[in-house]
Amino acid sequence: MKVELAKTIGFCGGVALAFKRINEIRQLHQEANIFVYGELVHNSDALKELTKLNIQTINIDYNKTFLENIAHIKENDILVFSAHGHIKENEEILKARKIKFYDLTCPKVLKIHHQIIKKVNDGYKIIYIGKKNHPEAISSVALSKNVYLYDLNEKSFDYREFNTNKILIINQTTLSPREINCLEDDIKKHLPNAKNIASICFSSKRRQEELENIPPQTDLLIIIGAKNSSNSNSLYALAKTLYPYLDIYFVTNKEELISYDLTRKKNAYLLSGASTPLNIIYEIKEYLEKI
Repeated sequence: MKVELAKTIGFCGGVALAFKRINEIRQLHQEANIFVYGELVHNSDALKELTKLNIQTINIDYNKTFLENIAHIKENDILVFSAHGHIKENEEILKARKIKFYDLTCPKVLKIHHQIIKKVNDGYKIIYIGKKNHPEAISSVALSKNVYLYDLNEKSFDYREFNTNKILIINQTTLSPREINCLEDDIKKHLPNAKNIASICFSSKRRQEELENIPPQTDLLIIIGAKNSSNSNSLYALAKTLYPYLDIYFVTNKEELISYDLTRKKNAYLLSGASTPLNIIYEIKEYLEKI
């Protein structure tokens, strides 16, 4: 089988930076217990690097408070906030408990947070399009009582709070335009003066654009990423919309692909989510080339 890779594969800049910094944190604190609050990035294969560094992940129970989720952490331990962002008040809790922490929030997410705060201070109300239980959406909506979540999965919104013309629409950085367009249309139908801030991250946007321009001879399309990765799910959803006639598979690694009979396929095209390790992508490429 002939296999072609998208130009934009592997880690995005924010994910690469998060892993660079987590390695630096381990070097600085070689004897300390280090915990990441939630998954550093949404990819189990990528997170194997943390196991090598003896860094533990705290699986967040959203039915519990932050204090309850970190109840086992002691004063000399280190807490790391993931690349997706976090509720800022949690930092004050850690300071009060004298627990050292590091913020590994993606620079793109931080930029969006700064824009939200600035606009709220200017008197705007923010409609944030995102997924309810995604940490990026949680951290963004928590910035102010004037930030309101329009849940992508619910596709319904209460407009009764919006008695002002100063309204801004911002979305989770990992979504695709096709996912949010109908929600934006709904908002502007109810609130014609609402303005948009372009907030899809460059890496996600570039991957989506490459998906829209796959080679015409492609008869097998594979999206490589974790099932809990928002940007990978967006790629998969977009692929199914664009190419309903193609065989499209969404896999985390080579092991998930082995069960499929691909012997009649001639031309595969591979794309990856922003937290998919390169070695996983090349393992799949090599496997397919042998078919």
